[in-house]
This record gives sequence, structure tokens and C-alpha cells, in this order.
Amino acid sequence: MNKHFLIALAAAAALCLAMPAPSQAKTWNLRFTGSDFESHPSVTNGLLPWFKEIEKATNGQVKIRYFNPNTICPVNEVVTSIESGAIDMGAIDHARNSGRFPMHEVFLLPLITGNSTAQGVTAWRVLQSSPLLQKEMASVKVLGYWGGGSMQIMTKDKPVTKLEDMKGLRMTCLSKPFADTAQVLGANPINIPLADIYMTLSRNSADSALFSLLASGSIKIQDIIKHITLVSLCKDTRFVGINKDLWDSFPPDIQKAIESTCCSEEWAYRMSQTMDNGDITGKELLTKAGAKFYTLDEAEYARWVKACEPLDQAWVDKVVGLGIARNDAETLLKQVRSVGAEVTASLAAKAAQ
Repeated sequence: MNKHFLIALAAAAALCLAMPAPSQAKTWNLRFTGSDFESHPSVTNGLLPWFKEIEKATNGQVKIRYFNPNTICPVNEVVTSIESGAIDMGAIDHARNSGRFPMHEVFLLPLITGNSTAQGVTAWRVLQSSPLLQKEMASVKVLGYWGGGSMQIMTKDKPVTKLEDMKGLRMTCLSKPFADTAQVLGANPINIPLADIYMTLSRNSADSALFSLLASGSIKIQDIIKHITLVSLCKDTRFVGINKDLWDSFPPDIQKAIESTCCSEEWAYRMSQTMDNGDITGKELLTKAGAKFYTLDEAEYARWVKACEPLDQAWVDKVVGLGIARNDAETLLKQVRSVGAEVTASLAAKAAQ
């Protein structure tokens, strides 16, 4: 073999060894936290399997570890911790950050959708065409939305079967938007954190709760609640965000691989279904404990919708006061309600097939 050829070949080999392949040579171990414990359906059946998908899609270069709430940052500081880089990624609900995301509070209005899956799909679909929502989330790279748990009317002593039954109920609520809904329907809301609901009910400081089926077992509310009206009154929206500087530091192939696992309506559907599936388990638990369930007929449901209308106008007035054009706010509200109804009907038809 030609001597010069061998020398050139050796030199080329040495050069290749000295030049690392940029994305193949690096790995990332990311820290992720949220508002739910690792035993929650959204984590066990949603986030953790998704992390494995990301690891596979990136050929093991991106690995994500989930930390329970209040371990690596306070749960009420998840958003600011993602923005600052104190944590890499996080999942948080817009309801928990009331006031921080006023445009997204449109999704917290009552009776937007029929279940968590419809809520998540609606939120993601509207986000794609709404500059107002996109601007509000611009401080993080958003990887996906999903729908929070459906809030049902739960009472200790008497069932709620008509609007008048809400009057005077002392009702625990998990956020101000939910408390506003309880109040407009005639109840006296008590805005308290999840951990205080059981004690408040057991000490007779409240006689009802606006709460989800899926989380019932986590606070043993089935020991107290005897009547549940399935109205899916309110739902929050949740988002997954990653620090923007970290995201921008990823090579294009890593970004593309991660986005292939999320950033889609299909991901919103799949993640949100973990909540609806959790509702099924929660209902079974409450049924076994002896709780009775009720629904509203079409005419009664229409009365609840009418009673909640002032909250729509209140939201419009609020964001207009923050500098949003009234026409833009009203257009977004109309779009959210229209898409919410459309998605809810579509999913119901699909389930009936």
C-alpha cells in the first residue's frame, strides 16, 4: 500500500478522534418538579412514561428526574424557578398562579368543557392561534398543556340537584377562580389548600367541597362526603415548561427529538386522559364508601350556565383593565367557549361509538 496514503489515513483517523461529535458526546440530567406527588395519576401514568419516551428519542442523552412538590423549590415558585434556571423543567397549573396568567384564566371560567381531556385539548388548540396566550407564556419554552381535574359539587348532608340547593353552602375551594364560581352560584366559598380540606370538613367548618373525584382518596374525603353532583363545574389547565436558555442550548437534533414526544394535541389528549381515568378510580372509591351521585337535567344545567355568565364579563373587564383591547378579550373568550363545546361534543361522540 502507498506509504503516503497510509500517513494520510493515520492523520485523518487522529483528527477524527480529536474532534468530538457535538450532540452525541453530551448528556443532560434534568430536574423536574410540579404540584403533584409522584403517586398522582398525572405523574405515574403521564409524566414518568413521557420521560422514558424522551430518553429513548434522544438515545439516552436527555434524562429527567421527577422531584415531589416543595423538595427542590416551593410549589408556588415553580414558574419563577423555571425562568431563573433554579430548576430545569416543571409542571404547574394556571389556577395555582392566579394573577400571573390573567389571559389563561379564561380556561378557569365555569363550564368551559365536559372533562379534563376536553379541557387539555381545547387549551392546546386555542394556544396555537392566540398571540395573547403565546405572549403570556413567552418566558418559558412550553412543551405541552393538559386539563386539570374536573371539580364536582360534594356535600356532607344534603344533595345538590338544583341551583337553589347551592345557596348558603360553606364550600371549600382550591383557588380564587373556583371560589368565584361557587359564590356566583350562591355558596359561601372557603378558599383553602388541599391539605386543609379534610380537617375543615370534619370539624364542620364547611359542609361541602368543590373538589375532584380523582384526588378524593388522597385526603380520604370519602369518609365524609355522602353526595356528589357530577357537573364538572371548573377545571384548571396545566402546562409543562422548560427553561428557555437551557432549551436554546440544546443542539437542533435534541430539540427535534424532544418535540417529537410532545408539543401536540395528541400529547394534550394523552396526558389529560390520566386525569379522567383517575376520576373513574375516584368514583369507584366513593361509591364503595356509600356516596350517592346526581346529575343535572338539560334545563337545570342551562340555569347554571346562565347563573355563571357574570363571570365571563368579569374576566373580560379584568383583562381590559390590564391593557388588553376589549374586542381581543371578547374574541378569545368566544373562541375558548366555542372550541370547548366542540371538543367536548366530539369526544362524547367518540366515546359513544
